[in-house]
Amino acid sequence: ATLRDLFGGCGAIDRVHLSTDAGTGEVKGIGRVVFGGSDEEAREATDKAVLLDGRVVMEQSIRVRFSHADWLKKPAKEPSATATAAAAAQEAAARTVAVSPLPGDVTATQLKKAWLDCGEVQEVHWARTDRMEKPGKGKRDKKKHGNSAPKSFSGTAYLTFKEPEGRAKALAAGARPLLPGGALMQVKAAHDPERDKSKDAKTKEAEAKKTKTAFKLRNAEDKVP
Repeated sequence: ATLRDLFGGCGAIDRVHLSTDAGTGEVKGIGRVVFGGSDEEAREATDKAVLLDGRVVMEQSIRVRFSHADWLKKPAKEPSATATAAAAAQEAAARTVAVSPLPGDVTATQLKKAWLDCGEVQEVHWARTDRMEKPGKGKRDKKKHGNSAPKSFSGTAYLTFKEPEGRAKALAAGARPLLPGGALMQVKAAHDPERDKSKDAKTKEAEAKKTKTAFKLRNAEDKVP
């Protein structure tokens, strides 16, 4: 049973708040129910709710008390840096496509020009055999290859359009040549590179655990007389 199910008969519920642990996100077992309507209706609903004190819910007796109103006045917490970064990555992914296969001497300028009819390409990321790299980022990158693809270029580039409509037009347009009369480059919806990197790390970690477990089992078998 939810809090809305339990207290819904007392009056119109405006919102429900569950206290969670800041570190784990787990519910602490404390909840607050805010009743709506006029002040009089809210007071009547609250009085009814308090009468549910001691009610057994899911084999546990619950306590119902009047809640201090100050918590309602607290400003909403600012989203964490991780949540903000995740939201930004998700928003960027909604404007990004992957194009391949591309020649090793391709440039960001060529790619932006080739897809200009779909919209302005704001960023180009090169998919490398070791990591993702954005053209023109950092002194070392500018000095080494700048607008051109790196030596470790895998043949795939991620194009991030300024507007989501650009991504939609590019996907609808399909394959096209990088240069007139050249080989066609295919386009598809892009995954978020950072999310893919995180998945790869988790996969490697899981494989490492399996290897350790298999090693332990082999050692255990060797010790059996």
